Amino acid sequence: MNRISSIKRIASLGLLWFPLGAQDSSPNPPPPTQTKDLSGASLEDLLNVKVTSVSKKEEKLWTAGAAVFVITQDDIRRSGYTNVPDLLRMVPGVNVARMNASTWAISVRGFNDLYADRVLVLVDGRSVFDPMFSGVHWGDLDVPLEDIERIEVVRGPGGTIWGANAVNGVINIITRHSQDTQGVAIRGSAGTDSSGNAFSQFGGSIGDAATYRVFEQYFNIDNFRSPSGAAALDGRHSFHEGFRADWKPTASDTVMVEGEANRTEQGELAQTVVANALPLQASVDGINRDASASLLLRWNHMLASGDELSFQLSGNYLDRHTLGMHYFERSFDFAFQDHLAVGARQDIVWGTELRADLIQTQPGYAFSFWAPYRNDFFESLFAQDQIRLTDSLSLTVGSKFELNDYTGFEFEPSAQLIWTPTARQTLWASAARAVRQPNMTDLQLRGDVAIVPAPGFPFGVITTQGNPNPVAEAVKDYELGYRVQAGKRLFVDVAAFANFSRNNRIGVPLAPFVGTTPQLSYLVIPFTFDYDRRVQTRGGEIFATWDVTSKWRLSPGYSLFHLNQTYDPVDVAVQPVETGLTSPAHQFELRSMLSLPHNLEWDANFSYTSSLMGGSIPAYPKLDTRIGWRRGNLEFSLNGQDLLKPWHIEFPNELTSADTMIPHSVFVQLAWRFQTPVKPGR
Repeated sequence: MNRISSIKRIASLGLLWFPLGAQDSSPNPPPPTQTKDLSGASLEDLLNVKVTSVSKKEEKLWTAGAAVFVITQDDIRRSGYTNVPDLLRMVPGVNVARMNASTWAISVRGFNDLYADRVLVLVDGRSVFDPMFSGVHWGDLDVPLEDIERIEVVRGPGGTIWGANAVNGVINIITRHSQDTQGVAIRGSAGTDSSGNAFSQFGGSIGDAATYRVFEQYFNIDNFRSPSGAAALDGRHSFHEGFRADWKPTASDTVMVEGEANRTEQGELAQTVVANALPLQASVDGINRDASASLLLRWNHMLASGDELSFQLSGNYLDRHTLGMHYFERSFDFAFQDHLAVGARQDIVWGTELRADLIQTQPGYAFSFWAPYRNDFFESLFAQDQIRLTDSLSLTVGSKFELNDYTGFEFEPSAQLIWTPTARQTLWASAARAVRQPNMTDLQLRGDVAIVPAPGFPFGVITTQGNPNPVAEAVKDYELGYRVQAGKRLFVDVAAFANFSRNNRIGVPLAPFVGTTPQLSYLVIPFTFDYDRRVQTRGGEIFATWDVTSKWRLSPGYSLFHLNQTYDPVDVAVQPVETGLTSPAHQFELRSMLSLPHNLEWDANFSYTSSLMGGSIPAYPKLDTRIGWRRGNLEFSLNGQDLLKPWHIEFPNELTSADTMIPHSVFVQLAWRFQTPVKPGR
């Protein structure tokens, strides 16, 4: 339903009447790290972190052929943040904008909106996007931060490995092995914008081969304010329970199962048309209720030949109320993967996936769907081959092939060339094709957007409707990157990109017609989605890690984004609809981590985001800081966020048309963690 904001913008401009290896190619790679949790890790330790989101196999961050950024567990602990969206503010090229107490808009390299559908988000390789909108309900994604091992963010297409909708990036949240979370963990915090935040967890073992953990987490966030100063009625509270168990039945097998359940209630103040009582427009103060659950089972098996086989089965359930609408979603996914070496110079990963999405809807105040039920099925096959050309040069090629119920057959090829001329330098280049699959909203949405004056009629109704003949948006992406370790204390990473996409979705007007109620006639001004916009984007990111001293680390970062777009002549009237103005052209961040005597830590994050919406949302600076004390199992911290501006808007609320002011906050946090060593191995 975020597409509706585009229709509103047309109306406001008076345009109503226009009809996407395991082998290290570095000759002298940095020495391997023995550090597991990265706490106090050196630069060489950090560069040897293993990532899996680029190629669906373990490879060193140092030699990855993509623009990848890793948020470690130590980054998480010392950030002072309490949720995943705020953690993503660390990543250059990622735009994180808070809409209200429980809603964020998050995108990679542009195209930000409430349901940014060009970024694939995963938890332990399980997709968490909403199949109805292809976006993420970030307020519901409250993974306990203590249980996150790392967050891998790939900027750029990941379609060859992950499939459709991994167009501009992949965000993969990887949780810790249950062996690393043994014992009891308790955390609580309270502050100016939250009346309750509590977490408790227990981890144990079963015999000598299995470990587990179970947790409970609670959030209660107070109401923010509207621009008028009144309460925005967007407060939220949630209960989240879950578990993870890891079992090693044999030397060649590992089994992991994890599950969770989440219940959320949040206020929802919206300006909406009431479709069954036209021309009534009402301010609705309602409660948005979500209930969700998921289950993931993964079995890894090592063959005598050295092949690594992986079987994964997952299921998701969502029951959601919003804007009077009630809908149910059930998704089931099975994936198989084989990782094998062919000779001394080839490393191959291939696999297949089957997915089913079942959706049932009931009408809301203004929005409904042409058909209340939809069942969609997706099949895919991928293969990727890393070829070691020389000791310092490797080429990776592959493609994903997909069948879907929206556009039929799609393919997403890619190629990466990686050169490590010295032990301290990596250069890479890549080219890829990725697609954004249409979703149920694109095809079947029906809604009354706004009541407007209409000459000769009592009123007019702007409506939106899906297009039954959707086209997959396709992007061709070209990237260059360079990493250098300039001495023992400084690391620099640079990436540049250019994207050329076609068949981009756009809102276009249809011919007006007369609608009727039992009492009167009115003018219907319909809009639908079309796919004839062509977009070019370019930009890049640069970030560094500088160990000023053994106790002080600075991490600056900057990102640049620019967008051009063209239309077919018939759509010249709708050029102002989506111009990339929902994503900032410039973002800058500077993080500081300072370890002080007497077990004290002082950490700070300063960032700057340039203006949005043609300046209607001004540029804003942001300063967050944390002073912490840690000794043994006990940790205490004083945290401040958004300290430079007391109240400001970060992003327009496209769904409810009710913008919300984001406050500064100060809170204290107390945590006690007792770790018990266990014997089971990985």
